Parts: sequence; structure tokens; C-alpha cells
Amino acid sequence: LAVTRGYISPIDFIADRYITRRLRLLCAICSCIPMLIYVTTQLISFAAMVEGMTLNVVPKWASMLGFVAIVLALEIIGGMNSVILTDAVQAAIMILSFLVVPVVLAIHYGNLWEMAPADCQSLVYVESNVSDPSIPPAECSAHDPGCIAAGCIDAVRPEFYLLPTRSKTCSIIWFLLNMFAAPLQPH
Repeated sequence: LAVTRGYISPIDFIADRYITRRLRLLCAICSCIPMLIYVTTQLISFAAMVEGMTLNVVPKWASMLGFVAIVLALEIIGGMNSVILTDAVQAAIMILSFLVVPVVLAIHYGNLWEMAPADCQSLVYVESNVSDPSIPPAECSAHDPGCIAAGCIDAVRPEFYLLPTRSKTCSIIWFLLNMFAAPLQPH
């Protein structure tokens, strides 16, 4: 029926079925409200992300304006083809990041097996109270009050070696599956 009559959206079907202008207008308003909420959320998220990445150098209003300009330019130039292309590029970037981030973390902080033995070389003690979260904690002696172990898993988190429960294992698998599938879902 949709191909025969040239329907593009559910609103076309409702308009053709009930043939009233008021219902078409109501359907258009009802379909625009969720889209407005979605686009507003995307605008605010983009602005907050840019503001955070630039350490408040770029204000939110400028980021929002830039986002609107980018979206309008892509829509005018390419229409739905540009939307599909940007979704494909975004999925590729997210999958690549998912694969590259563990390698970068291992290069920067060391591999898990380097941190695992109880007598590891990277065992240090640091102050537990830090006033500025952007500054790493200062090292201290193991016997000083307020110092905690850092750098070796066995010394810092011995519970790490305990096997997870079945429920926890299922939660981990579900989380990893969703993280891998998230870039592939249309939105």
C-alpha cells in the first residue's frame, strides 16, 4: 500500500485513511515534539562536550551555533545520504576507539600482567586525600597515616582475583555486548 500510494511516513497513511486536515496537523505536531526533544538533547550534549574538551574556552552558545550550522549544511548538501554517511563514519570511529583505547592504556599505564604480581615493581603509596582532582596524589611512606597502596592490583584490590558471580558475569557480558553493538544501532 505504501509503495502504491507513495507513503513516506506514517502521517501519510493517516492523512490518506482519514482525509482530515486537522488530523494531519495533529500528527505532524505529535511527531515533531519527540524530534525536538532529541535534537535539543543533542545540542546540549555537544555543547557540554566541546566546553569540557576546550576547558571552557569555547562557550556553550558558540558550540550550539556551530552544531546547528554543521547539521544544516549536511542536510542541505547531502540530505539523507549525508545522514547515513555520517552514521557510518561515526560507527567506524566508535568501533576503532573501542579497539584502540585498551592498547593506548596498556602502553601508557602498563599491561595487566605487569601490575598483577604481589611483588610488582610499580607498587607505591599515595595520599588518600587529594584537594584537586586534576593533580595526581603525592607519594608517601607506607607507614604514614592516610597513605594507601597504588600501582599493584594485589596490594590495592585483592578482591580483584575473586571470580565474579554468575549474575555479575552476565552483567559484564551484557555491558560489553551493548558497548560493541551501540555504534551499529540507528539513531
